[in-house]
Amino acid sequence: MVYTRKETTKEKLDFWKRLKISELGLRIVLLAVIVAGGTSYLVLTTSTATHGLDMKDLSDHLDGLTASRATLQAQVDRLQSMAQLETAQKDLNLVQVSKLDYLTSSTGAVASR
Repeated sequence: MVYTRKETTKEKLDFWKRLKISELGLRIVLLAVIVAGGTSYLVLTTSTATHGLDMKDLSDHLDGLTASRATLQAQVDRLQSMAQLETAQKDLNLVQVSKLDYLTSSTGAVASR
């Protein structure tokens, strides 16, 4: 009795059979890919939302600091006004300088021993 050998080539086999992955293994791999994709999506959206809230908080803090700076600048301008300086001059009994004398040094040194 002679048996004929049935030859099968790789081209004739299904793609999954060539990879030697069972149907159950394929389902497990696909489920793992779906779970990993969903988890990464949740992580990324949560991270983006958190960063958005941080940016909003920092923006609000910057607005508050800008308003405080404007208030302080207005106070500095008021205190440096000529009327305020004249009032301080009278309160402290300061006298106005009538003649200025400048000191000169022959050596050019600012401090000497």
